Amino acid sequence: MLSRIPLYIYKLYHFLYKIKIPFLPSLLCLFNRLIFGCYIPPQVLLGKNVRFGYGGSGVVIHKNCNIGDNVIISPGVVLGGRGQTLVPKIGNNVFIGPNAVILGSTIIGNNVVVGANSTVIDCIVPDNYIVIVNKASILVRSKM
Repeated sequence: MLSRIPLYIYKLYHFLYKIKIPFLPSLLCLFNRLIFGCYIPPQVLLGKNVRFGYGGSGVVIHKNCNIGDNVIISPGVVLGGRGQTLVPKIGNNVFIGPNAVILGSTIIGNNVVVGANSTVIDCIVPDNYIVIVNKASILVRSKM
């Protein structure tokens, strides 16, 4: 239950951001960052049933990142951009393993597993694949 608190706080400040209430979303985002160690800006679009392992400890997400439905994000994950427009897009039913780094204009398809400590930079990962190894390469098509 405690691991869902940062997500509930995010949903609150994302709602406040959408209705254009100033300052309070930034304050709640800072609270999330200081208390739970996860940085999820109010501009991030999270799909339904997104979950963070261990309360999102060490998770950093770029403010323009789009994350689909039923995504599990493990601790230490970085979803970062290179500028304002080159940001990752994560599909539905994705598992992102601990300490994975997804940067740039990467597009992760649906039903994808990104392994622990993988680094994915400016890559398009098709649906139903498993991505592993440092400087990730697509190795195996899964049977999802």
